[in-house]
Amino acid sequence: MNNFAVNNLANMEFMLYGGRSGMNMNCPSIYNGYRLSNSVFGNPYGMYAQFNNPTFNGYNNTGFGQNIPSNYAQNTGSQTQAGNPSFQQGITQEDMDKLADYYAKNNALEEGFIGAATGGLSWMAFEHLQSLLHPKNAWKGAKEAKEIFKVLPKEWAGKNAALLQEAQIAVQQAVRDTGKKGWWSKWLRKPIDRTAIDPLLKEMKSAVASKNVNKIAEATERLQAARGMDGRIPGMFSKGKTVAQRLKDKAGKITEGKENLLKMNEGVITKNFGSLAKSFFKKDFVGFMIFETVFNIGKIMTAFQKDTKTGVEQTAQSLGKSAIATAGWCLGRAGGALLGAKVGASLGIAGGPAGAVVGALIGFTVGSIGMWAGHKLGNALLGHDVADKIEAQNMTKTQEGQAELLQFAMQKAQEGKADLKTNQIVYKALNAYA
Repeated sequence: MNNFAVNNLANMEFMLYGGRSGMNMNCPSIYNGYRLSNSVFGNPYGMYAQFNNPTFNGYNNTGFGQNIPSNYAQNTGSQTQAGNPSFQQGITQEDMDKLADYYAKNNALEEGFIGAATGGLSWMAFEHLQSLLHPKNAWKGAKEAKEIFKVLPKEWAGKNAALLQEAQIAVQQAVRDTGKKGWWSKWLRKPIDRTAIDPLLKEMKSAVASKNVNKIAEATERLQAARGMDGRIPGMFSKGKTVAQRLKDKAGKITEGKENLLKMNEGVITKNFGSLAKSFFKKDFVGFMIFETVFNIGKIMTAFQKDTKTGVEQTAQSLGKSAIATAGWCLGRAGGALLGAKVGASLGIAGGPAGAVVGALIGFTVGSIGMWAGHKLGNALLGHDVADKIEAQNMTKTQEGQAELLQFAMQKAQEGKADLKTNQIVYKALNAYA
């Protein structure tokens, strides 16, 4: 921003200092050296403005901020465009509407490819959070899993790597959850009764020794079903069920999960991508569709605040984009299962936890890339969210919002990314305050 003569631009200074709080992460000042120190008494626009020197010099920029009126901090909260003659001399409401439209179309935060690829690590960490919280217990579970699966011939294990990956993780998680935990963790998840888990581990050991994929798949699902949230708070809903009660209540899910796991394993063996995709759609689609939609609740509420028609339009957009993104996740997971099983097998899926962990990580990573591609496709097919346009239009009604719109336009102009109309409006604003 050093290329702009902004010393006399109160609105620009307001944004360059980091917004009203001095902590606005959307302001580029946090990266370019204009931001003040982390002291409320060093921010002439903060809640303690009456104690501050209104001629405060900005960080590494002597003279910056000296032209700000002493009552600026109080006025910015209520001052509107109509009561700001200097602003009116620069740009019109029509100009602000154009900036709002430009902002809505170009300010959408989209995750990059690298971010999506590394996002798989975050997804996996979230699903295996207990392993991160209790590494000693997780390591103990991994050691027991290694003992159970090390008897398998390498060739057979490599062929059924997708199934064994899930089986090893199930053993590791079940054993991990029987370990001791700190008092704080017990409020969310108490240890599982080890005596109730041991018979299930014996079932898995017997299934592995027989090399029977049906028995291994069933033992895997039974171990997963045995786990549950037994902490004090979740206990109000789970009612502290025993392992035996869970297995009884989840009998149908165990059978369904077993069949899906077998189909996934067969899909990897035959490299049948269609069959794999179907398995992941059946396993993940509903859950991830809900997960995606939850993130759009705020936009849906914003749209309904305008009128019902707009709310319905945003709801349709959000559901459509969520469905496309979730489909991308499922397709990505199918591709990840093929690649993950291949890599896991090469690492020795039956010889230790490395193959299972790396294979699972690859599956999550490729799934995240699929979701990223789904987001891109959804935006291309369904357009920008109407709620974004509403929020940008609302920004034109406040001085702080107007300043943010101008700041965004100036940043894009400096980067050479703004269109002709936006460049013209920025030029008018700069001339008005010069």
